[in-house]
Amino acid sequence: MWGGDVFHHGIIKKMVVVFGAIFADTRIKRLDKDGNETALISVPLSYTPKDKMITLIQSDPELNRPYSALLPRMSFEVVDIVPDPSRKLPTLDRRVKQISDPNKLNYQWTPIPHNIIFNLYIYAKNAEDATKVLEPVLSFFRPDWTPQVELIPDMDEIRDIPFVYTGLTKEDSAYGDLKDRRILVYSLNFICKTFFYGPIFTKPIIKFTEVKVSLGMPPTANVDVYSDETITLQPGLLANGSPTTNAAASVDYHLINISDDYGFAFTDVGPQ
Repeated sequence: MWGGDVFHHGIIKKMVVVFGAIFADTRIKRLDKDGNETALISVPLSYTPKDKMITLIQSDPELNRPYSALLPRMSFEVVDIVPDPSRKLPTLDRRVKQISDPNKLNYQWTPIPHNIIFNLYIYAKNAEDATKVLEPVLSFFRPDWTPQVELIPDMDEIRDIPFVYTGLTKEDSAYGDLKDRRILVYSLNFICKTFFYGPIFTKPIIKFTEVKVSLGMPPTANVDVYSDETITLQPGLLANGSPTTNAAASVDYHLINISDDYGFAFTDVGPQ
């Protein structure tokens, strides 16, 4: 499919890391009846499906296990990845980047837009703790949060990636006897509008073009190649580093780099 090229840009992993970083430093305050702070609690976050986390919590009926099942806590997961045709870019566009070889460059075809669907889960023993975690999240997304993410370092490809909040559901469950404490679970849905990229190719830079124009038949039958006019185009640079449009005065175009301040040198030759 890709001519034997093996590539992996780690886009999904990067989106998971960014999404997790948004919620990694969540904390809540516990207050006494007079409104005085009694505890500042960090809310643990892990990449864990909801069913697995519920099983972990159920394994301790008292919900008093140490860090591994501490409540409140959060988890998240990727639930789907779907293409997004509404953000499709021109298929034949390319991004290019200069490399150490002055006669070559790297290029990459247009990326394909996809939406990564995330679910974030908030688990709590009581409604107060749940809302203390939930409300900052709802106020932070309006309805999106858009960080800059370096998607392809080798191409200096940095894009704004929106994480869009789309809604939530609430579950209020009790396990075991009626005297046991309930577990509140809020499931929040997000769409990450990212891109997937193909391989990076390295190709020579085209520095010289020649166009031959013929308006009729050659003047003699024994002429195989004939043109009424020949037009050439190349980068033009004087020895002192100044741009020029005079091909005869320019240094050899092979010595001109893509980063130089060159001009465009035309030549126009008559019948040949």
